[in-house]
Amino acid sequence: MTPLLSSLRGRYAAILAGALILFVFEPILTDQREIPWGLTGVTLLLLLGSLRAVWRSRRLFAVVAILGTIFIGCEAAEPMFGDGLPIVTDGFGLAFLGVTLAGILADIFTREEITPDTIFGASAVYLLIGLVFGRAFMLIAHLDPTAFAVSDALAAQLELEGYRGSGILHYFSLITLTTVGYGDISPVSSLARNLAAVEAVIAQLYVAAVIARIVALYTTRRVAD
Repeated sequence: MTPLLSSLRGRYAAILAGALILFVFEPILTDQREIPWGLTGVTLLLLLGSLRAVWRSRRLFAVVAILGTIFIGCEAAEPMFGDGLPIVTDGFGLAFLGVTLAGILADIFTREEITPDTIFGASAVYLLIGLVFGRAFMLIAHLDPTAFAVSDALAAQLELEGYRGSGILHYFSLITLTTVGYGDISPVSSLARNLAAVEAVIAQLYVAAVIARIVALYTTRRVAD
C-alpha cells in the first residue's frame, strides 16, 4: 500500500473531508431549512471524522461523542424551536469543535515523525479554527444583529435567509483566517472586530508553528538517516 493510500485510511483524512464539505455545501444546505437532514448529515460526517481522529483516547472520544451528538440534535431542532435554541446550539458547537481541535493539535505536535496523515491532521486543524470562529461569529450575530456590516448584495441575501441560513459567517471566518478580506462583510461591534483580529493572528501563528514543526521533524529524520 502506498503512503498516500495508507494516510487516507489514517485518523485525519475523514475530518479534513468533513470540514471541507461543510464549508463548501453549508450555503446550499442551509438555504433549504425544510430539509434539515441535509446540513445535519454533513455535520454528522464531521462528527464521525472527529471520533476517528480522537479514538485513541477513550476519555476524549467520549467527550467528543457527547458534545457532537448534542450539537447535531440542537442544530436539527432549530427550525422547530425558534430563537432560544441557537444560543445552545452555538455553545455546544464551540465546545465540540474546540475539544476536537485541541485533541488533534496535541497529537500532531507531540509526534516524533512526519507522515501524510500528520499533514492531513494539521490541515484539518486549520479548517477547524475557521469553523470555531465561524460558530463564535454566529453567536455574536444572534445576540447583536448589527455586529456586522455587509454589502448590498449580501444584505439582500440576509433579508431572505438570515445569518444562520446563509453560511455567510463561516465564509467571513474563512476569509479572515486566510487574511483575504474582500470587504463584502466586515465586523462593526468591538467584540466582533476583536475576535476577527484574534482569528487572523492565530492563523498566522499556527501556519508558522506548523511549518517550523514539520521542518524540524524532517531535518531530524534526515540527520538520523
